[in-house]
Amino acid sequence: MSTEVLDNIPLALRNAIAVRESSRDVKRNCMKMLIELNPDVLTSHGEIPGGLISMLTIATAEILATTSLQSNKALLVINHNVHFLKHPETLSDIEIESCILSRGERILSISSYARCGEIDVAYTLSTFVVEDR
Repeated sequence: MSTEVLDNIPLALRNAIAVRESSRDVKRNCMKMLIELNPDVLTSHGEIPGGLISMLTIATAEILATTSLQSNKALLVINHNVHFLKHPETLSDIEIESCILSRGERILSISSYARCGEIDVAYTLSTFVVEDR
């Protein structure tokens, strides 16, 4: 895996997870990340926090968006909606797949699915504004 992907993940998050795989499908404008969670991130009830799933999806969407930008452009998140579909029943690797839905001159929309095992646990829609640096 390239260090570029890891460099875009905040340090506090890198300490709680291990990115096992990452891949980019340029033709589909998508990126997948397979993430192993540290058991220390579980709640006192042994559950994966929804906030962690939200953070992983926006981080993956931002990495995809950043890799599709020219070096003289910057991103600003203007919206991140999370729709939780099902609660993960066991601690398992989390797979995040993010795809660019649309890109205009200034607005970039990315959808992401979070899967735990074979189950979709969340769907997100992230919207970014692309600006000059």
